Amino acid sequence: MSENKILKNWVEKSLDSLTISSKNGKTGRPKDGPPGIPRLGITTVTQQGSGYVNENECKFVEVSNSEIEQYSVINGDILFCRQNGNKEFVGKCAVYRGNTKPIIFSDSLIRFRINTNEILPEFLVIFTNSSKGRMEIEQFCLTTAGNYSINSPNLKQIKIPLPPIETQKKIIQKLDHIFAQLEEKKKVFLILQENKKKNLTILSDRAIGNIISKLMCLYSPPDSWIIQNLEDVCQDIQPGFAEGKKDVTGGIIHLRMNNIGINFELNFNLIRTIEANNDQLVKYTLKQGDIIFNNTNSSKLVGKSAIFSDSRMCLYSNHLTRLRVNRNLVLPEWLLFYLRARWLNGDFERMCNKWINQAAVNNNKIRNLEIPVPKLEIQEKIIESISNISMNIAKIKTLSQNILIQAENNTKHFKNLQMNMLDSVFSGKLIN
Repeated sequence: MSENKILKNWVEKSLDSLTISSKNGKTGRPKDGPPGIPRLGITTVTQQGSGYVNENECKFVEVSNSEIEQYSVINGDILFCRQNGNKEFVGKCAVYRGNTKPIIFSDSLIRFRINTNEILPEFLVIFTNSSKGRMEIEQFCLTTAGNYSINSPNLKQIKIPLPPIETQKKIIQKLDHIFAQLEEKKKVFLILQENKKKNLTILSDRAIGNIISKLMCLYSPPDSWIIQNLEDVCQDIQPGFAEGKKDVTGGIIHLRMNNIGINFELNFNLIRTIEANNDQLVKYTLKQGDIIFNNTNSSKLVGKSAIFSDSRMCLYSNHLTRLRVNRNLVLPEWLLFYLRARWLNGDFERMCNKWINQAAVNNNKIRNLEIPVPKLEIQEKIIESISNISMNIAKIKTLSQNILIQAENNTKHFKNLQMNMLDSVFSGKLIN
């Protein structure tokens, strides 16, 4: 059917013609608990897929008797969301069928009382949640500073296709039954997804850091191991340099902090090229096996590192520090896993100096980091073990991420099913 076509025996009426009264809610800052009167807020309306107000989500506010009389919500009242940062929620409504008395509503909501001889509250909710209803509502939505809103006069202008009361009752009853079944299926999906998450054991960064720390004996090394400062196991610890002019055609790659991922691997998704003189080339050119340490970033990202293994000539910025190990003492992979464990454990976040929107670990702190150093053959064995575990952890994280994506897709699927069922009311397919 076309948008303007009305089904047989249906009429189209404005919400204004069906309204007995409408009122914005009570202003004021609520509390999480008593004393005070229960007050319904935005989430009691917008977060409910059932179309009914959830009075269990209410907060509390102290009001006078006259305010209670003005702002009370009674059985059959409809509450519309008046404003929200999400346009999808603006104009969304729910029916109050609770038993709490007295209970009032916030200024983010609009209370409508309608003529139930012509339209049932649940049918109004069905219409406003349908595609046609959302189109009617969203044409009146206003935006200010990223916040969307709608007012009572505009809501009253929406046109509602209206069947006889008995047909409305049949529609409501049928949809309640269908949505109850959908809700049960949704619960089953959620349970299955939660079980999958538990079976896969989604690992936190801290848990992975603990695994690496234990294998490397970072905090309780055997007596046969040597504890060295980082400067004692490195041939060179060299911070990079800043270069104002960038994206030079034919220039040399200048790696920056965004080129090191939180997976401790280098990426070349966004590279800058610069001009460099001979002195800079000699001092800052990276060699394969060099560790690049991110010395300046947000506090959570300071310390992320990577091994340089590329064949291209690359330099690096002053937000990075090059660590070139003495391979007679330490393997580059040993140092990388050490830095990764310290980063995952939050050590660099705790030790860095913090400013507004920026943090840094200075060169002296880097040089004085204490690293346990076993014999090279022991390093090789532990590196192999950590590498194998890291690959398995990466697989687990990928599977876990896929489950989260699947859960999101399932949520969208159920949402689309609900919308299709609502739309079927106004196409005549639900009730023939």
